[in-house]
Amino acid sequence: MLMMFLGLQAATGEPVRMLQPVESAVIQRAVVSKLRDPDSAKFDLPPVIVSSDRYCGRVNSKNGFGGYVGYKRFVVLLVRDRQGKITSATDPAVQSSDPLLSMIVERACAKGGY
Repeated sequence: MLMMFLGLQAATGEPVRMLQPVESAVIQRAVVSKLRDPDSAKFDLPPVIVSSDRYCGRVNSKNGFGGYVGYKRFVVLLVRDRQGKITSATDPAVQSSDPLLSMIVERACAKGGY
């Protein structure tokens, strides 16, 4: 991933924390809804930037021919409770062969600090 974590801060200087298992599951559930073979999904989930309204990670899944396509970036919008815990993830987008969608994902991740 482009983001490197030093202590408890992203390379951007923003504070980060590890995802709780429930938060990880919320994000994964949103992303697999966009995949051809949701059961094949393998995730690379970095720490979450505490102040960001979005989350970016990577997912690898199988294509229609049954082969893994390689890790692709994804972005979801986050909904948090008053304590800052992630309660839902909406509007998932996963990089694809569509250059416009890939550009949108990259820009959304950069805007979110990833």
